[in-house]
Formats: sequence, structure tokens, C-alpha cells
Amino acid sequence: VCSDSSSSAGTSEGMFDKLDGVVCKHSITVFQAAPLVFKDKWGNLQPFVKLAFDKESELLSQCCNETHRAIDLIFDNATSKALLKAVDRQSSCLHYSGHGYEKHLAFEDGEGGAVSLGVQDLHDLVKRTNGEPFKLVFVSSCNSEHAGNTFVDAGVPHVVCCMQDSEVKDSAALEFTHQFYSSLTLGHTV
Repeated sequence: VCSDSSSSAGTSEGMFDKLDGVVCKHSITVFQAAPLVFKDKWGNLQPFVKLAFDKESELLSQCCNETHRAIDLIFDNATSKALLKAVDRQSSCLHYSGHGYEKHLAFEDGEGGAVSLGVQDLHDLVKRTNGEPFKLVFVSSCNSEHAGNTFVDAGVPHVVCCMQDSEVKDSAALEFTHQFYSSLTLGHTV
């Protein structure tokens, strides 16, 4: 059962498997960063390229609904405040989708503008707990290697990102996301 609102990953069990015959409740927090504008190097407002969030949301919901596991899907805007809430809530998985740059991710300011969340700021926000902040982080953005390494350094045991700093095509990202979450929610290991 999947719901649109807010664990255990091991080497022999999938992240969303039954434990001791009981379906465990897990959550995937999906951050979608869709700021409308950013300031260029001259201080002029420029529009962001729109990403395919509707398709991504639909396929994530579909992946969860095809299983009989209790997985909550929580969709939220990617803001620093929402990230802190996800860490405090101890979501099993954090899925970030948005624009990525060499050493920062584009988050939102809550008013349509972009906030550049650098890798050190990202690390500091995520590393608030003594344990693992998340079991899995999936970074769906261009240039995600530095952000991925930051999550690993902050204690996340499993991180999915691009191992190269390059542009990611929406269609390729959606297909990979679909295959990955279909396998994961069916009980396959990371």
C-alpha cells in the first residue's frame, strides 16, 4: 500500500522487504526542486528549464502501488526546512530531483527563487543525527557526483548518482528511475 504523505537495508534483504513476516512501514521522501528563476552572473533573473516532475511522480507512485509493501510516498518542495524535516522523520529513502551543478544542488527559497545548497551545507543539514540519516539517497540531477559523495560522507550507506559530472537527459533519468524503484519496491537489494 502506498500513500501520498511522509527500515532496514541489508545485504540479504531488500530495503522494503517484510521483516519477520510483517510488512514494515517505510517512506520515500521525494524532493522536487522547481524554482522558477535564478540570478545570472550579472544579477539578472533567468528562467530555469522545466523538468518532467509530473511523469516522475506518476512512475514513483506506480512503482509503489505495484507492490504489497507499506511504503509512504511524501512529495515536497526541495527546501532546507523540508530536508531537516525529512532527516528528523527518519525517512528510509530521500529522492532528490532537480537541477544539479558541480558542487551544489538547486533548492527552492519558498517564493519561486533558487537557493544554491552547496555540498558543505548539504552535509551539515543531513549529518544532524548520530546514526544513518537515510538508508538510501537517490540524486536525480546533472552533475550529481559531488552531492552523492556528500551524502556518503554524511553517513548514508547507499547513494545513487552519476559518477561523472555531466548533463543527464530527462528521458534517460526517468527510465532508470522506473527500473530502479520497480526493483527496489519488489524487494531486490540495493
